[in-house]
Amino acid sequence: MKKKRNANGREARRSSPARAAAASSARGRASPVAWLALALGFVGSGLGVACVARGGGAPAAVGGPQAADAPGAAGEEAHGEAAALRREVAALRERLDAQQRRIEALSEAFGQSFLVPGAYYQVTKVIDGDTFEVGKWRVRLLGVDTPESVHPSKPVEWYGVEASEHLKKLLTGKRVRLEPELGQALDTGAYDRTLAYVYLEDGTDVNLEVVRGGYGRSYHKYPCKRRAEFDAAEAEARAARRGLWNDAARLAWEDTHIIPVVPRSEARVIVAKSGIVHSVDCGAGPNEENGTYFRSLEQAAKFGFTKLHSCARKLQEAAGK
Repeated sequence: MKKKRNANGREARRSSPARAAAASSARGRASPVAWLALALGFVGSGLGVACVARGGGAPAAVGGPQAADAPGAAGEEAHGEAAALRREVAALRERLDAQQRRIEALSEAFGQSFLVPGAYYQVTKVIDGDTFEVGKWRVRLLGVDTPESVHPSKPVEWYGVEASEHLKKLLTGKRVRLEPELGQALDTGAYDRTLAYVYLEDGTDVNLEVVRGGYGRSYHKYPCKRRAEFDAAEAEARAARRGLWNDAARLAWEDTHIIPVVPRSEARVIVAKSGIVHSVDCGAGPNEENGTYFRSLEQAAKFGFTKLHSCARKLQEAAGK
């Protein structure tokens, strides 16, 4: 069979969507092929369709005015390319859907045995800003760290409550897809939590969203292949003074949440572990190891200690005279 040759005598080659997009770029117009590829981009399981068109604006729809107004053979070629790309996109969508069905089937088959990467799981509880549960599993956002809000042996940290509330808004009632580090299986870290990159069904990258919004920071304690991406998101949040990077708000919060160290010689009152305020000279008060010193009743009250022992009430009465 003779191969078709173009006007320059060179062998004609079948146009691919990528070549069509490039050709459209060179001609200074966005072809229907390029527009369709842009409009129907996919993210999932390492597969994707991407086509970049440069030059003129994209048509309102495939087969729109630009395609209709194209002269003869060029218009037919554009329509043919668009139809071919629609078929490719439909085939890719079917492949992605089939792959997701296989993943879901594996998840159902293994039940409560272990988590299957790529499967969607219902979030059942949010613990804090970087930890949540799906069924019996506790999941920790990989490569991200947020301030403490519920740690049993640590105080609530600046922006910890806000970070926790943010994750609750993101995940409550949602299904999430869990992905491990590229080329690895889902693994557990400290406190027997599964470490994962987490995605919502609408494609939201939860780990990145937390850092970009200023609710957490890029975590450098352990290896993370997306560290450069998270570092860049953190730098963006810092520059915009979002969330925990708002220094003015942090200082105001610390003024009422971080108890200063007051030496005994400067203290007027001492607060017992029970929260009761005593004068430092009260015989019924706690010793130094079991109490916290404050310079005044007002300073103690600023941190929420307002329950007064009789000896502290006498100080209050004396100050009011």
